[in-house]
Amino acid sequence: MKLNIKLKFILIFKLIFVTLISAAQTKLQDSNSKIIIHQVTLGIGLTYFYYNQSQSSISPLNFKSFRGPSTFLEYKYKWNSDFFLLFNFKQAPGYINSGETLKVKNHNFNWKTYSLDFKSKLSSNNKVFLGRKIEYGIASGFLYHQAPILSLTEMNTAEIEYTNISVLNLGGFLDYQLNNKINTEVFFRYGHVFATRNITLTQPLLFDGSLGLQYHFNSNLAYGWYWYGQYQTYKYSHNDSNSNTKNIGKQTLLYSNMDLRLILKF
Repeated sequence: MKLNIKLKFILIFKLIFVTLISAAQTKLQDSNSKIIIHQVTLGIGLTYFYYNQSQSSISPLNFKSFRGPSTFLEYKYKWNSDFFLLFNFKQAPGYINSGETLKVKNHNFNWKTYSLDFKSKLSSNNKVFLGRKIEYGIASGFLYHQAPILSLTEMNTAEIEYTNISVLNLGGFLDYQLNNKINTEVFFRYGHVFATRNITLTQPLLFDGSLGLQYHFNSNLAYGWYWYGQYQTYKYSHNDSNSNTKNIGKQTLLYSNMDLRLILKF
């Protein structure tokens, strides 16, 4: 039953993605003024983590961390005013302290994510709301996580390991122009896990989203303030790479990042 649900989701995602690609190709063929815009974004910021893990062999673990610097790199290729591709990389540092009942061998970690998205604008080019330009549409794509997990190596001792989680994303975005220099960007996505390594997940629930504010110096240069967040919760089965101990439990991760970004268009 679970396999059928997963196959149905993948087929629906594939249908949406292929439809968007086909629409983009048709739009480009019909357009006499193809616009190609390359955009590179660099960001640096701070990250807050909330980490909760529970399994039968240890007491529930709760950790909080506020660390920096986090880094962000994004490349955007825009075919025209309606269709574009984005690839981005995020790296966020975190820290897990040893507690009274558990010693953590390595305290520092870096949560890395790689994302490839295709976005299609649904609004018309002259769409306005409250007298200002507004754009909205569909975002679909692929997100790859290298996420931390505490692995119990021996009684009352654990170390941070990394799990690889591959996710299909589907959601929406909205851009709103506040004035001639400033605009806001918002997106929200649901994630469907389709592949993992070093871990087996059941009942996974994943969301991510972002809220940003951009100030444009000119058509080629802008800077912005952005908040980005992820939420993950799932039951897991994980084999420790050193002791080959099987850890079974439940994990919740909350990732909240604020950064400043420099945006270059050419």
